[in-house]
Amino acid sequence: RYGPVFGYFQQSKVGENHVFSFSYHGARFFMLDSNTDAFNLPSQRGWLKEELQKATEKWKVVVIHHPLYSNKGEHYNPLVKWAFKDLVEEYGVDLVLQAHEHVYARYNVKDANGGAVAPLYLSTYCSPKQYQLHFKVPEDRIGTNDRFYQCISYNADSLNISTYTASNGKQYDGVTITKGADGYAVKDYFKGQPEKVEISEWFRQNKKKHIKEYEKDIELWRMEK
Repeated sequence: RYGPVFGYFQQSKVGENHVFSFSYHGARFFMLDSNTDAFNLPSQRGWLKEELQKATEKWKVVVIHHPLYSNKGEHYNPLVKWAFKDLVEEYGVDLVLQAHEHVYARYNVKDANGGAVAPLYLSTYCSPKQYQLHFKVPEDRIGTNDRFYQCISYNADSLNISTYTASNGKQYDGVTITKGADGYAVKDYFKGQPEKVEISEWFRQNKKKHIKEYEKDIELWRMEK
């Protein structure tokens, strides 16, 4: 349904892949289609590599449905990860916007000294459906049992991401990415702040056999925090 609605992106479509690229005020956005059949992923990979190589904008943002760093662990979404993760990290993508897992999760890859390196991976959702958080993945910030939305702004020096909860409109997360002669840096404004980790009513009604296990996982996570 995406293509017919946004017909002006059709010029960048590749075969049966709904992939699109556009530039907007110093940022380039790359829209991928991870819901496609697996045999389409190699051609999408080739398209993304070519688009990243010729991009000249200061900021690069990839939008994809399936997370390249899954909250469920490193063995999830293997074909999508094979197709895109190394390109995203090699060609200087700054931000990867993801969905699918119905949790809020923010994660930066870390260097040998524990410092954040590009890109920043952000998974978010705005649905009453909620899946189970998996606490063995080292996200920088997580959240559940709400609807989360982002306001993203950028200029020549910085890219700012602010996340809010739809339940009360309060800011839940915030980071600023700077990139220049001094390299890449991330300012985390919510480091150490309480995280909303709760079991939603939807989960209690639809995942009853997992409730006790999930409650134990949450309690253990709280103790470790």
